[in-house]
Amino acid sequence: NTIFLVADYFIDSKVENQLLESMAYSVITANNGKTAIEMATNPESTIDLILMDIRLGEGIDGADASVEILKSKDYPIVFLSTINDIETIRKTENIPSYGFVSKNYYINTLDSSLKMAFRLFEANKTLRERERQQRLSESGIKRGQFLANTAGWEMDCTTKWMTWSDNAYRLFGTDKGEFNVAFEKFIEYIHPDDRTKMIEFIDEVSRSHEPAEINIKLKLNNDTVKFVHIDVEAELDSAGQACFIHGMMQDITHRVREEESMKLLLKEKEIMVREAHHRIKNNVGTVTSLVRLQMYSATSAETQKDLQDVISRLESVRAVYDLLLSTDDYAAVPLRAYIEKLADIMVSIFPKSERIRLSM
Repeated sequence: NTIFLVADYFIDSKVENQLLESMAYSVITANNGKTAIEMATNPESTIDLILMDIRLGEGIDGADASVEILKSKDYPIVFLSTINDIETIRKTENIPSYGFVSKNYYINTLDSSLKMAFRLFEANKTLRERERQQRLSESGIKRGQFLANTAGWEMDCTTKWMTWSDNAYRLFGTDKGEFNVAFEKFIEYIHPDDRTKMIEFIDEVSRSHEPAEINIKLKLNNDTVKFVHIDVEAELDSAGQACFIHGMMQDITHRVREEESMKLLLKEKEIMVREAHHRIKNNVGTVTSLVRLQMYSATSAETQKDLQDVISRLESVRAVYDLLLSTDDYAAVPLRAYIEKLADIMVSIFPKSERIRLSM
């Protein structure tokens, strides 16, 4: 298999290239988003999987490059970044991908992640092909029941009557005799937050005749909430009008819960980082006050000057943490804001600071 490694930092790229080759992969590389798009969308490309670093320096980042690539090519993409880069992780949430690997990985972790991505991609491609080719009539639905947590249905666009697979009844926690599968009844089982969205979605598919997908919540009789992914496609009659809507539902509750848990963990980690910066800032402030007291009690002008220099450096450190506490980005501090704040702090330390004119 050929891995397309996209990373802008030369040393990281070189090391990762060697690791991939040691796992018997062929490797081609790019060091920026624009080049990655050009190479990946080339009709003659032999790429099997893209290992995409999200932070690519100036220009197009990895997330935006992935979106452009997936518009014309269907590749499995595995994102590569630092695990505590919260903003990076958020940028990838709505991009179809097959994994996320931290840069501090072990070689076995990387190998397992890539193999899993290949398997998931092939399974997903097979599932999409089945859905395109198979009309989900009752017999067709039964043939597809080996797909775990997957349930099929079709709806007559004239009568709004739905034909469900056995697995669909199980997904909804009901028996055939208990559920009149008219579209109106189906809508009652959708969470109130998503009912309008689902009705508009079906109407749009009927008009556009294009395959589409949607994620919605179900609210079942026992108040259980389930998350499902639905792929639909319209079947046209001789006049070119939608006569049937075919749908495939997949229970994604477990995946959604895991994603919610990950977001909670990231939020907790963000709070811990902010708390750490706050404590460091307070500690620096305490040390500064102690040095300032010592400076006031010093009798030597030279000692006072030396202690004032120490205070200036401590205030510089505290200025950094002030800025970190006022931003959501811990990876960088804006230089202009830092310099301006630091200069004001330095001037205020000097006696008769009102007589000092600052030129910046």
